Amino acid sequence: LARRQPLVFSAFAVAALSLIGLPLTAGFIGKWTLLQTLATAPYGAFWVVLVLASSVLTALYMWRYLEPCFD
Repeated sequence: LARRQPLVFSAFAVAALSLIGLPLTAGFIGKWTLLQTLATAPYGAFWVVLVLASSVLTALYMWRYLEPCFD
């Protein structure tokens, strides 16, 4: 896909990075705001860990789709 349709692959890669919440993406701003709000909530540490764990899981399943394109 990366060779045949580089524009589509680039759009998918940027969307995947935004889902993960990497800086310089819109997803980062949303997750950062969410983490700041959850940190002050009751049981805040639990919720923060839960959101960060979801980012790690998202990175793992997005990598499954992005990695074959680099071969």
